[in-house]
Amino acid sequence: MLPVSGLVTTLHDEVKPMPGGQISWSTHWQLCWNTYPGAQAYELQVMTDEGTSPRLRRLPGRWWTW
Repeated sequence: MLPVSGLVTTLHDEVKPMPGGQISWSTHWQLCWNTYPGAQAYELQVMTDEGTSPRLRRLPGRWWTW
């Protein structure tokens, strides 16, 4: 089995003005990878500094946004 290749991550910050001069801020993270020959779907297990998710996420495409 070949390893997944072409991993690319991007961060996108979204800032919205709020009443009283405050802002609402959120960051979106996206992971993309090269298509794997013959793949019908992909399964992703999230692992961060906070820990590892016990569940697999089944993805139909070659990207995931969090």
